[in-house]
Amino acid sequence: KGEEASFSYDLYALLIHRGSATGGHYFAYIKNSKDGKWYCFDDSHVSAISDADVKKMMEHPDVAEAREKAEEAKRKAHEEETRKAMAAATTTNNTADTEEGGESAIPPPPGTGISLPPPPGAKLPAPPLSTAKTTKTTKKEELAKGKDAEKKSGERKKYKRPFAHPSANAYMVMYQRRDKGGDQIDNDKGSSDLKAFLEEHKLGEFEAAFSKAGVTMDILKKTKKDGGDDAAADDEFWKSLSAKCGLKPGHLSKLKYAVEKLSSSENEGGEEIEEALRKEIEQENAKWHEKFKEWKRQQEMIEANVFFGGDYVRISMHKSKTVEAAVKNAISQHLELNKDEDMKRMLQDVKLSNIRLREYDGLKKRGTRPIQPMSFTLEKAEVKKHQALFLEVKKDGEEFEEYIPDQMQLALMTYDKKTDKITGPSFVEVDEKGARGSQLRNNVAKLWKMKSSRIVLMCQDPITGPKIIEDTVGLEFLKIRDGSQVFAEVCDEGTTHTDCAKPALLEKFERDKYILVVAFNDPRDNDKKPPKKKLEQGGGASTPGAAAAAAAVPPPPLAGGPGGLVPPPPGAGGLPPPPVATAGEGTAMLGAHAPHEYQTHNIEFDTRKTLGEFREALAKQLGLDKEAFKIRKMRYGPELKETKKTLNLYNFAPPCAIWLDMGAPLKSGEYILKLHGDLGERTKNEKKKKDGGGDGKDAKERKLEAKALERFAFLSDIKLQGGMSMLQVKQEIGKIWKPDAGGPPSAQYMRVRELKGEKLGILFVDDKTLKKNKPGLQDFEAIVVQRTAVPEVTTSNTLLLNVYQWYPDLGKLGDPVEMAFGKHWKLPKLQETLAKLGGGTIPAEEVKVVKPMKWQLKDETQIPLLKWNMRKLNKNSKIGSAPWRARSGDNILFKDGRIPEKIEKQPDILPTGISQPGPEPGGIKILSLEEIEERERRIEEAEKKYREDAEKKKAEGTAPDGPPPPPSMPPPAV
Repeated sequence: KGEEASFSYDLYALLIHRGSATGGHYFAYIKNSKDGKWYCFDDSHVSAISDADVKKMMEHPDVAEAREKAEEAKRKAHEEETRKAMAAATTTNNTADTEEGGESAIPPPPGTGISLPPPPGAKLPAPPLSTAKTTKTTKKEELAKGKDAEKKSGERKKYKRPFAHPSANAYMVMYQRRDKGGDQIDNDKGSSDLKAFLEEHKLGEFEAAFSKAGVTMDILKKTKKDGGDDAAADDEFWKSLSAKCGLKPGHLSKLKYAVEKLSSSENEGGEEIEEALRKEIEQENAKWHEKFKEWKRQQEMIEANVFFGGDYVRISMHKSKTVEAAVKNAISQHLELNKDEDMKRMLQDVKLSNIRLREYDGLKKRGTRPIQPMSFTLEKAEVKKHQALFLEVKKDGEEFEEYIPDQMQLALMTYDKKTDKITGPSFVEVDEKGARGSQLRNNVAKLWKMKSSRIVLMCQDPITGPKIIEDTVGLEFLKIRDGSQVFAEVCDEGTTHTDCAKPALLEKFERDKYILVVAFNDPRDNDKKPPKKKLEQGGGASTPGAAAAAAAVPPPPLAGGPGGLVPPPPGAGGLPPPPVATAGEGTAMLGAHAPHEYQTHNIEFDTRKTLGEFREALAKQLGLDKEAFKIRKMRYGPELKETKKTLNLYNFAPPCAIWLDMGAPLKSGEYILKLHGDLGERTKNEKKKKDGGGDGKDAKERKLEAKALERFAFLSDIKLQGGMSMLQVKQEIGKIWKPDAGGPPSAQYMRVRELKGEKLGILFVDDKTLKKNKPGLQDFEAIVVQRTAVPEVTTSNTLLLNVYQWYPDLGKLGDPVEMAFGKHWKLPKLQETLAKLGGGTIPAEEVKVVKPMKWQLKDETQIPLLKWNMRKLNKNSKIGSAPWRARSGDNILFKDGRIPEKIEKQPDILPTGISQPGPEPGGIKILSLEEIEERERRIEEAEKKYREDAEKKKAEGTAPDGPPPPPSMPPPAV
């Protein structure tokens, strides 16, 4: 205010955020105070921009739309004018000689690529003749072309707000204040404050003249710098300045000296700043060069894992080191770290000429290219970073395997007709691309040193099954890839593979397709300790744990043979010898499945046979009676009892193991179920006691008490037939369940339910069999038996509802009772049943019924406000129909309609004259101490009167024993 109102401000910077609150980009527009130009600073990119760009950034969307529309209209008008002029000029030139005046240039307007109309009298060249045929166009086609042209020309539709303007960005605007004379105010002494500069050099008397002439410090400094060595320009400037401001020669000389001194001091300061920055930059550059040098050195280092005998070490060497140095480094580390003493001794005694480095393919699990010769550097030998290598060792007099690139290795399995077993694998290599069956047959013949005509080759397709490999068929067509298995059989003497229409190997495949190896236990040893000896599967294969450990990190081969393994020599009769590892009989093996320690027996069985035949085979091998043991797929799983069902239908597939237990097996249709008894709902205090708390007891005591308070107590296992009626089921349950000393209740007082954890499931109704009540019934499922208060017969239309009795005189709710009702019961029958439940003291016609929501039962103060009047109900209303549409699990509330409700009047909280709203939803009511005492006094009086009336009626014999009185204490008030 006052003095500051006369100041003006210059915009000198804009900080702009383009994007949204969740993300975006920052850039800045800054004005150079030296040359007055604007620059855009966008990360590391700096570019000059015009004043118009800055204005557009701050332009209002409405102004931008109006400006762009005006520019568009101007452009269209110019195009139309040019088109008319061109048409007129073309008409004129068609009648005149085009060569007289020559071609006239039409300069384009600024900012457009469109030619201007020619000046008057200018002649234009005639348009070139067209060789295309002219066709007449109809008016409709012309209109259609006009519409297409409008679409292609990009007719402006609705104005789209540009991305870079204030309403699309967040920005900060920075201004610089000017003084009354128009000069910028700056804190730098003697640079931007003109008044201070003149007073400092004793020229303050000329301040008014300088301000009147519009001379500022920027003009003085700029003129001096721009003049440079041009003396004429300097003299002209100073003469003009002297004339405008009335400077005398002495004053002019003093002013020139001050300006020169100011410029030199600013230059010296700039040099000092630049020198400081230069030193800082040099230091940062030196650090960066050190890091780059270290990074470059790391890039030249080669790290590799070198395997030997199942273990590996990591070497790290410069790429200029030789292969020999890498081998020595790997050997020294293996001698120090390798845990296998045999491998250590092998490396200690080996000559350097008998060892070489090879690449190892972990996916193919075999060796590939050898790293040689030893004199090559690692870079020249093309050893890559993080490459897997292994040391290959040979004996004196042997030769290393010749490596042939682009080869794939196949696992060769051999079939012996005499023993009817498949053994292997050995390994054979063929070309990776373009290999045919003939090449594979010839390579197998070389491996076995026999004629190729006697060898039958086959492969296994997982979908179509076994196939014979013909000489002309490509291996790629048969989906034989690197690492695939192929099977070989040697024909008899004097025959060839073409004479075998159906080889014995193919017949074995067809037989073994359904053969399954099943591991099982001896049920007589279940109570004994498990054997210490580990299970050996498949005729001598290693244990599953050892096999899995070996498969986890497969060791590279040591020496010789295809892929580094020594090929087996031919055996007697031209057959290959027994393999290193036996795969077992048949094609279905236990694989990596680890059976239980007790499951030490194996049996081969055809899965197309029935469970009864399988039971007989097991009994024969164990020396037991077939009815003396039970069969389960898992130790605690359901029993297999459908003897006419095949193993395929039981989903027997490799790997497979079963569990046997001693005891009479179940017959088809029999089930073992877990029977529980329902002890009823626990009270709130009992539940709190069950959960434990601060009662001073230890965890063990609380656990025993909690177990005693479980609602569902396990009784025993019960054997039932799936075709039993529920009456028969209840009779069988009655043999076990005896809740009272007088014996089990009758079937009409028993209800059977499914038990899922601690929740009740489906109801087993009386008009269906056990299996039809639950078609998916399985062994060891839990059922629970409940004792009902009244006799009941359940059907498919039975509903189980929770019934509560409301005592209006006490304002208390009784405990729930689960009862069975018919879905089609009408209101009178329902009232009659509830009257009996109430002890017979309530007439059926006085029973009031309501179906509340579950949340409405939580606040007893709101129960009197429920819709007890039953307006929508009549004598023909059904439980399962409108308006109730009850479902199992719903709640039913009934009361004696003769007893009036005791509803406390709510205090008026609204001003007089405004109607009181309806009852508020239930919640916590805050009572004072006086109100709590008054409420407890009324409850005690009501309870005392209720007991006196009950004793009086009982003594007179006018009414039977009613239900027990409700709880004496209401919920605690807050």
